Amino acid sequence: MFEIVFQHDPSRKDGLERPTNAEQARRRLIEGNTRFSSLWSDDSSDSQSLVVPSNLEELLPSEIGKTPEHQPFAAVLSCSDARVPTELLFFEPLNELFVVRLAGNVVCNESVGSLDVAVQHLKESVKLMVVLGHTGCGAVDAAVEAYLDPAHSPLMTHTLGLRSVVEHIFVAVRTAAKALREHGVTPTEDTRYRSRLVAVTEVINAAIAAMTLEQVLRGSMASDCGVAFGVYDLATRQVLAPDGPGMVEPPSSLEELEKLAVRVAASGSQ
Repeated sequence: MFEIVFQHDPSRKDGLERPTNAEQARRRLIEGNTRFSSLWSDDSSDSQSLVVPSNLEELLPSEIGKTPEHQPFAAVLSCSDARVPTELLFFEPLNELFVVRLAGNVVCNESVGSLDVAVQHLKESVKLMVVLGHTGCGAVDAAVEAYLDPAHSPLMTHTLGLRSVVEHIFVAVRTAAKALREHGVTPTEDTRYRSRLVAVTEVINAAIAAMTLEQVLRGSMASDCGVAFGVYDLATRQVLAPDGPGMVEPPSSLEELEKLAVRVAASGSQ
């Protein structure tokens, strides 16, 4: 048995300091995810208590009528999937992450606008913008299915909203399919083609979103604010970069994106 405790101790401030640059923010999120993913790694029967230091004074001021400050250190675009609890999987307390959640973690006017609020109006505190994809994403699965079976696509995308989500992911699907073709992986020659296409698309979809946000919002962002992306693995509870645990900067060009797709397609894990 284990319990997660969000602990507020007014006499102690250790562990509550916010990152002062993008690398510190990225490292803190990765370390938090490492703690979260290791919750089930202890085979002992003894109960565990994992403490998340939390400064509730920032969110619930003791002075009645005082408005708490809004000062997250990172802005995260993640999927709406209920199995991807953003603050919890990064082991972060309240008022530390500015989270925008949409199916497929897609970049659209609304998600860009929300993140623009974070990087433009919270410049003093926000040091990192993250795009977090995840394995087993239903939106990615729908986009891949529509790509592989366009004759039945209208049945799967019969609503305006769902069509919009799928269309946003199509670029990633096509990029992933092209990368797989370069390795001789085709629907007719590989029985695992669909699952491989989904896996590569999940990574490339997050990379494209991060690359797009970097291009669109860089003018609004503070000079010390970085951008990174990763994919949360539902099975291991780890946030993964294309080459291992963690998060990395997005590609800076279409050429780099295609090289990334080829690398991911060639990975033995796909």
